[in-house]
Amino acid sequence: MLYWTEGKEGLSYSKELVERIYGGISKDNICFIIEVNKNIIGECWLQQLNFHQLSSKVREMYPKTADVRRIDMCIGEKQYWGKGIGTLLIEALVEFAFNNQRVDALHCICEDYNVRSARVFEKNGFQKVLTEKLSGNGLGKYRYHLGLTKGDYNKQ
Repeated sequence: MLYWTEGKEGLSYSKELVERIYGGISKDNICFIIEVNKNIIGECWLQQLNFHQLSSKVREMYPKTADVRRIDMCIGEKQYWGKGIGTLLIEALVEFAFNNQRVDALHCICEDYNVRSARVFEKNGFQKVLTEKLSGNGLGKYRYHLGLTKGDYNKQ
């Protein structure tokens, strides 16, 4: 999973480091491993939105008392892309967040080069709420923020 999410060829992690990374994060967040026929093909998360790491524009979107969670998802095995798996996973995470976790709003972030990611969220009712220009030499020129509130979810 770290190979896909970190995106670096030849990247290798010890079992202890992987356990420390996922063990630490999963104490306060919910992590799901995506498995097909007993093969791990990806991961998805429902986690507290890290407001302190985001721009003031994002912080101003939500009331301070709101329970805002971020959804992240990665399907690393390319042969499973374009098969609707991501759409189904996001649908299940959205339902779980609003109906079981009593979340007020969901937020996700993707960059402009990852058109499939933005489309999966839009299929599940998310709307683009902010576009930020990126600086640097990364793949993306823009970062999209997409959001879905409990009220909008209930209207669907």
